Order: sequence, then structure tokens, then C-alpha cells
Amino acid sequence: HNKDGQTPLDEWRQVRDVHMEGMMSGWKLMLTYWKGLSPKLNVGMYLTHEQIMDPTRGPEAMQRLSALFTKTEFPTTPAINSKDAAACLWYQSVGGTATTTKLLETYHENGGYEYKDYLPGYTKEQLDFMSKELSELEDTYKDDTDLVSILKEYQTKIASAPADEAWVNKTDTTAT
Repeated sequence: HNKDGQTPLDEWRQVRDVHMEGMMSGWKLMLTYWKGLSPKLNVGMYLTHEQIMDPTRGPEAMQRLSALFTKTEFPTTPAINSKDAAACLWYQSVGGTATTTKLLETYHENGGYEYKDYLPGYTKEQLDFMSKELSELEDTYKDDTDLVSILKEYQTKIASAPADEAWVNKTDTTAT
């Protein structure tokens, strides 16, 4: 949108409606592709944006990642051997400056979103669609407890999300 800051609400809704199904399909395809690499690929851990941005789970994830790197003999410097070291590294990674610290505070004040003008929403139909897609993935990968836990976290967030108003795609010339 070639602007600083948040996309205007009407533009967000239009892009959301045009790309919703394709984005979800692409996300599922990516997940299915990576899961399909088993047993060649042994998933050591999942690391989500929500974990990284969380002041409690972020440092814990850093510790788990460091332990995974050590276990697989992946060279890292330094190893994260304490909660304090993990918290420090996490802060330097996602905070660290006055500007990034302010952005991080805004992110948490707004329920996981970095802008304040509005919280982007989804229609009831879109929320139901996303919930159904995540449920299908949970069923498909039910033996992967770590992945299912992440999918359930997303399900919980979707279930508590308020529905946004429906959008009429004004550029759709096929509508009657």
C-alpha cells in the first residue's frame, strides 16, 4: 500500500476477502509439504511467531532451541544455559532498543497486533472456515502432540475472535 503504518480498514477487508482461501490453502500446503518429508526430516521443535513474541514463552523457546542446537552439534555461541541468559537473548532479539521495545509493548497491548488504528478481523464465515481447516489438520496430524497443541492455540484464538462485518467485493464484476 506504499504507506507507513497500518493499511486502511477498507483495503484490509478487500485484500482479506480476495486472498483468504488462497492464503489458508498455501499455509496448509506448506505444512503438509514439511510433514511429508518425514522420516527424512526429524522435526526437533516448532517455533511460532506467537511463542517468539511472548515474554514468557519466547525465552523458553530460546532455551529449547539452544538445547536442540547443542544436541545436534550445530555450532552456536554462546549456549543458553540459564533462564536469565535466555531472557536476555530474547529481549535483544525482539526488543533491545527503545523503538522496538515500544513496538513490542504495543503488540501485547493490542492482543498480538502491532498497530493501534484497528484490529483486523474476519467475518463469521471466515472464522468458521479457518476453524474447520485447523480441525482437519488436527485430525490429520493427531499423533504430533506439539503441532496439535499449536493448532489448538490457533483454534482458541479464532473461537474468541469477534466477527467483523461482511465485505462486499466492489471490484467483483461477476456478482449479480
